[in-house]
Amino acid sequence: MPAIVTAPGIAALAAVSVLYRHDASNEAIVVALLIGVMVLNLLTLWNNESILRHGLAGILPVVGWVLAVLQASLAVQIVIASLRALEVLRWPAP
Repeated sequence: MPAIVTAPGIAALAAVSVLYRHDASNEAIVVALLIGVMVLNLLTLWNNESILRHGLAGILPVVGWVLAVLQASLAVQIVIASLRALEVLRWPAP
């Protein structure tokens, strides 16, 4: 039974873990996200033949590009939030 977490899944979990408070409710959210990503990966692995058989292989590169853009925008948002926390970037100006 495969159970993997992809690189975008790890990046999302790391971002949620770093950017938010460390109390029980937020830790439960992180664990729920981890389990959700693992379940989606497992369902995809189990159903990959039917996904490819129905002609959805042409859509997968588009989905990949959308996810890549979302991951890049998340990275930019994390960098901006970090620079604001370090008071290097004072944007938006008060």
